[in-house]
Amino acid sequence: MKRRRGVSLVELMVAAMLSGMIFVAALPVLTIGRNVIYRANKREAGLTAGDAAFEYVANEMRFAERIWIGNEKEEIPPGEENWNAVYAKGTLMVRDRAPVSEGLCGRPVFSDGFLNFADLKLEAETVGPSDLSLTVRLMDGDEIVYERTELLSVLNMTLNEDCHIEGNAETGGDSSPVLWYQKKGETASE
Repeated sequence: MKRRRGVSLVELMVAAMLSGMIFVAALPVLTIGRNVIYRANKREAGLTAGDAAFEYVANEMRFAERIWIGNEKEEIPPGEENWNAVYAKGTLMVRDRAPVSEGLCGRPVFSDGFLNFADLKLEAETVGPSDLSLTVRLMDGDEIVYERTELLSVLNMTLNEDCHIEGNAETGGDSSPVLWYQKKGETASE
């Protein structure tokens, strides 16, 4: 009897079919794994970016001497004093001391790529004469990627009859409040 070397066509076809079936069976597992990794990366990026945005806004508010919660149109601080402002326009924006009449011509706090995966929303509410409830939320469409709410005590506001956080901003829909503030040592107007 002759010894046969090599593989027959039938054996080759059976091996190819079995390999294809194994690949087709493994494809959903690979897809699910890829989606899990994508969601985990997005959640980690959301935690990093959300915490950074929250800490930035919280530190600015903690050391403010005056705070006015409003928006960019009707609910602005009265008078022509110089005010800083922190607000959200997709990303976190800051406006350095300028008269209120100059409007919101700010600069981004973070680089362009830092918050590009989600929209930033700010919510602020007065809770007491020198207490502020601050919420930072990152939204990817309707999905909440990050949300953090804390009560902040403003450190430089002394408790007297003039001490209170003023203003009321509508936060429904796509709007986010503008946190107007003045820091200790800054003159009220120039």
